[in-house]
Amino acid sequence: MFADKGTYALVGAAAALSGLTRLTIAATVMLLEATGNMQYVLPLMLSVMSARFVGNLFNDAIQDMQIIVKKLPFLEVELARSALGGKAARAFVSWRNAGGLCGEEGAE
Repeated sequence: MFADKGTYALVGAAAALSGLTRLTIAATVMLLEATGNMQYVLPLMLSVMSARFVGNLFNDAIQDMQIIVKKLPFLEVELARSALGGKAARAFVSWRNAGGLCGEEGAE
């Protein structure tokens, strides 16, 4: 059994949306709500996930590229994790061990 033209257009639009924005669950749910037909769940999920994986192989999401092009301040995940061992973390631990606000002893 083959699908009609509208089904192919829906699956293609979902793949294009997901490939550009990397919205997987949101794209699937939005298009399922728009159609009101649950028989499209599997084709939409497969096309959306495959478009996301293929898009991740080639470049970043369009939102990430816009942040880079406009040179907006953005805290990367790796930087945030490496900052845990920085001066602020050491200062907090020493402040906490010194008694904090209430003069209580800090537990490590």
